[in-house]
Amino acid sequence: MISPQDFFLAAGLLFGIALVILIPPLQAPDEWMHFRRACHISEGHMMPDRYVAESVPVGNIARENVGGPLSERCIVMSKFAFFAIPYDKSLEGQVLNVHGLTEDPFQAGRRFSKEAIVSLFGQTPSVGAKDLVFFPNTAMHSPHLYIPQAVGIILGRLLGYPPIAGLYMGRFFNLLAWLGLMYLAIRVAPAGKWVFLLLALTPTSLFQSSSLSADVMTNGLSFLLIALFLRYAYGGGGRKYILPGIFILSWLVAVSKLYFFLVFLFLLVPGERFRNRKTYWAVFSLLVATTALIVSGWGYLARNLYVPFRAGISPKEQLAYVLQHPAGFLLSCGKTLLADGAYYVRSFAGRLGHFSLYLPSWVIGVHVAVLILVSWAGDDSGISVRLRGKAVMAGVFAVGALCILGGQYLTGSLVGAAMISGVQGRYFIPFAPLLLLLLVRDKRISENGLNLIHTAVACYVPLLLAATCYVVVRGYYY
Repeated sequence: MISPQDFFLAAGLLFGIALVILIPPLQAPDEWMHFRRACHISEGHMMPDRYVAESVPVGNIARENVGGPLSERCIVMSKFAFFAIPYDKSLEGQVLNVHGLTEDPFQAGRRFSKEAIVSLFGQTPSVGAKDLVFFPNTAMHSPHLYIPQAVGIILGRLLGYPPIAGLYMGRFFNLLAWLGLMYLAIRVAPAGKWVFLLLALTPTSLFQSSSLSADVMTNGLSFLLIALFLRYAYGGGGRKYILPGIFILSWLVAVSKLYFFLVFLFLLVPGERFRNRKTYWAVFSLLVATTALIVSGWGYLARNLYVPFRAGISPKEQLAYVLQHPAGFLLSCGKTLLADGAYYVRSFAGRLGHFSLYLPSWVIGVHVAVLILVSWAGDDSGISVRLRGKAVMAGVFAVGALCILGGQYLTGSLVGAAMISGVQGRYFIPFAPLLLLLLVRDKRISENGLNLIHTAVACYVPLLLAATCYVVVRGYYY
């Protein structure tokens, strides 16, 4: 039977390329912001700048904003593409003057045509003049999360292609980077390979990985880091090469949004892996200290890049509130999870871009059931995750969930709010394996039963992803 990593690569490449083509330009979550940041980096600017303007409109608010100069060719293309307008050179001046993409009330109902997208390939490929654009949503992301996208955009520019080609090439290179990282994660993982595969090919995950999103690299790096920790803790050769990889990946993941907490998976590693307990704790302390230093360094570099997206949001005041009312913050977390838990599951497994575009609820339910079944069934690795290991994974997952909720509470919710705004299920993808691995039992089902389940999964995944492509076509084009 085909190995899970090879099956993942074949299915991910086939359906990933299909989604790269099928998803209309800039219609993945925040993709127009990711496109601006990737273009900015491709033109040699690793860090955006903060601007003070008399009127930088976000709704009815005038404030500072973050961004940088960008080729007008890219700006023109992005606005034609975003509004699904066939390209017409005579309309460039009018389109350039259109603002307020974040407040566009018609985005969820917009439909695209093949002709409008193809017309963008007729745009003049020359660089042209520069214009100032803003991308506050993506300004604080580390530049390493945009390397594949920027490479694709640069290659398109060197070949003399118009900006729309650079967008698709950026998507393709982003997909390739993700496929490589996930392939390695599945191959390295000593157990739970089919769990990693199913999570990676969950429709929301693959949809995101076929876009320009910075989350693509975050997800791939996080899965590989988790797989390396499991390998180091539970078996397999090459351990002397794994520890340096853990350090490097921990640093890269730590500056990828709020996922620094994954370093505590080191506690899965038994003390017998080292000469003595003193060495064990010294290595752990070094990992935590260097990761904290990397996070602090990036925080210092990006200290001026955050701007609130609406009035009443103040991370400093919100942090003071949390420190004074920790029980109130935890109560807000509990209320939010109870109220929005079903939404988190839907947006984790079946959200496809638009706020209103999801897989049918029954498909999402089936996929969640398949994830649980495959996790429960285990595999033939012979590895048992004991109570201590499960406690570590549960603790790290809980801390991760608290970091996600806390981060959105600080940066996206009004001071003292009873509910936390802005949390989406896709934010939990990078550490989702930890939750499903908790379901793995010490007692496995029979080898024939495992083969039957894995064969069924190999038949199920193409059907699921074909349905995903169908929903994308129906939702965006008809």
